[in-house]
Amino acid sequence: MASLRPDPGEGGPLRLLWLIDSLTLGGAEALVGRFARALDPRRVRLHVAFLKRIAGNPFEAELRSQGVPLVGIGARNLRDVSALRRIVRLIREERFDLVHAHLTDAAIFGALAARLTGTPLVATLHVRPPCGPAWSRPVVRDRIMGALLDRFASAVVCVSRALRDTYLGTGRIRPEKLVVVHNGVDVASFEEATRRRDEHRRHLGLGPEARAILAVSVLRPGKGLEDLLQALPTVVAAVPESVLLVAGDGPLRDRLQVEADELGLGRGVRWLGFRRDVPALLAASDLFVLPSHEDAFPTVLLEAMAAGLPVVATDVGGVPEIMEAPAIGRLVPRGSPEALGRSIVELLGQPGTREAMGRAARSRARTLFSTQAWIGRLEAVYARARADQATGFAASGRRA
Repeated sequence: MASLRPDPGEGGPLRLLWLIDSLTLGGAEALVGRFARALDPRRVRLHVAFLKRIAGNPFEAELRSQGVPLVGIGARNLRDVSALRRIVRLIREERFDLVHAHLTDAAIFGALAARLTGTPLVATLHVRPPCGPAWSRPVVRDRIMGALLDRFASAVVCVSRALRDTYLGTGRIRPEKLVVVHNGVDVASFEEATRRRDEHRRHLGLGPEARAILAVSVLRPGKGLEDLLQALPTVVAAVPESVLLVAGDGPLRDRLQVEADELGLGRGVRWLGFRRDVPALLAASDLFVLPSHEDAFPTVLLEAMAAGLPVVATDVGGVPEIMEAPAIGRLVPRGSPEALGRSIVELLGQPGTREAMGRAARSRARTLFSTQAWIGRLEAVYARARADQATGFAASGRRA
């Protein structure tokens, strides 16, 4: 089995492998670059391995520009034994101290590879277990993942208390293995962008009278963008100078654009596509809206708070844990365009309330959801995983 290195600061930096399904658009995928930028290289040496390329893996270029070592595994499916062998060989050749797996397939491969190499494994659960028939492919994959993580993972991270409660309800993973670690964002970068608010608004063609409502989302089922579009006629009728900015792309884009046209929204909606300047978009906006039907822990909500924006969001998943409503925004039922519209109109009509909410949101993000706080929480999990592994080795030696 692979030997354990001393803790960072005693025997050099922790050699860490992040294993993830892909580097395509998505919340879990976006975390990799944020983690890499904030790391102290004296404490952690990061490598990233991805199972496959999906839609060009847009985050791959960002990581390469940061100098993060990347390895494509080229896994065809979960039955790809050669992919497992490549992961095992990578762990042994690079002598990683710990593997951190993200998303279902990576967690399955990571659990098996960690077992074969004797390397501590931490896995992060980012989304709720899938619904459907017991023998549907997504449900079977999730059951396999749960069984392997329960047996071989040192710790299983849930990104919110709500997600932990959901997995506790499945009974697949022992409670003592499930820990909550809230994600974080680079608060300073969003604060800096707000200092150039006027410049960012001019760049987007927003006049001083415009009331910009921003939604940042992958355009896929479950994100609730159709509810926001249905709410917009009410908003425009009450606040004619309002405009919805939609940043993101995905399989539902064409359908959503058709729906916007059918609702007669015209120039009231601007489709910005996938953007890498989200801090600038947030700085230029007056209100952030998250209409998701389900979201375990939407990092984009943390970004909006760091930018000092009031929020209207659906009361789902980990959203209530992030928001301190009503101090920083409004929580509404999911799937309710009427409630969305009422809350948006209310806040657009109260500039003083928006400003106070924005200040409270930024303070909460700075205190609880910074990248430094997030990495500190993860490093504590890593330390515990390595200590548990060392204890296991010592116990094995005594039994022998």
